[in-house]
Amino acid sequence: MSRAVRTLLITALGLGALAAPGAHTATPFTAGVGAKPSVAVGADGAGHVVWATTEDNSRVGYCRAAAGSTACNRTDALSFPAAAANSTGRPVVFTPAANKVVIVAGCWNCGGGGVTDRTYRWTSINNGESFGAPVEIDRGLETNGTGLWLDGAGLFVAASGSRAKGADLTTGDGVQYATGGIFVYGPEVARVPGANKLVAATNDLDIVKYGVFKGPTFTAANVNNVVNWNVDQTLSGAEGDNSETALNKGSCRFAKTAYLKRSKVGQTRRLRLKVRFMGNTVLRAGSKKFTLTITK
Repeated sequence: MSRAVRTLLITALGLGALAAPGAHTATPFTAGVGAKPSVAVGADGAGHVVWATTEDNSRVGYCRAAAGSTACNRTDALSFPAAAANSTGRPVVFTPAANKVVIVAGCWNCGGGGVTDRTYRWTSINNGESFGAPVEIDRGLETNGTGLWLDGAGLFVAASGSRAKGADLTTGDGVQYATGGIFVYGPEVARVPGANKLVAATNDLDIVKYGVFKGPTFTAANVNNVVNWNVDQTLSGAEGDNSETALNKGSCRFAKTAYLKRSKVGQTRRLRLKVRFMGNTVLRAGSKKFTLTITK
């Protein structure tokens, strides 16, 4: 069943995904109808929201809204090159430069047809006023809406299960950076700021494993070569019962969360967050439902 995509745009977002305490927040509003939304904030403070429509021929919904507004000031529905495309996951949107918006989304029964998973990219150079035609950038690896756009290299790196892949328009599976178990939950990938390094992380509902791409440069061939990765890395002293893996492209690179055992029905469960820091940073987080414990 279709549902309205509701968006909360924050007027004072920094480089990360968390606003500073006391930041003014806009009133939530309906951006469109569909599922699996993603959001990015441009250099001008405008929010760019994308989602998968839930019609027979799936498309990518798009909304641009000024900071603090209660309505979209630009909308679009971007079509895959097919008459009956099926979305394969969450579309993602990036704002790598002023006035530039990049959208990446996956589908099957699109392009050349059949069940092959295909990944497409749309680009706008006028702040979302219009987008170029969809360009197929990869095949085979289902992105599930996890990945990052490296604008300087013109490269999308996807994370799926325990694998990371630089889009190269082949059906290859990229690099498996986590082995030895069912490491398929919550895959994420992020760039280490200022370096030719990537960190990809996933979990098996108990242990977090991650891999580090150590260079030399961001090309699909380099990213897809296991020789350039340190694989099967683990967090020191991490507790079990992991349920989610997250990555942040600021100084805080990645985090793992775990729900404590033996929580009773009706009780507020305590959520423990273990964060590995690679540099000085201030992490601010909160929840109305959970008590958050942060360890360094």
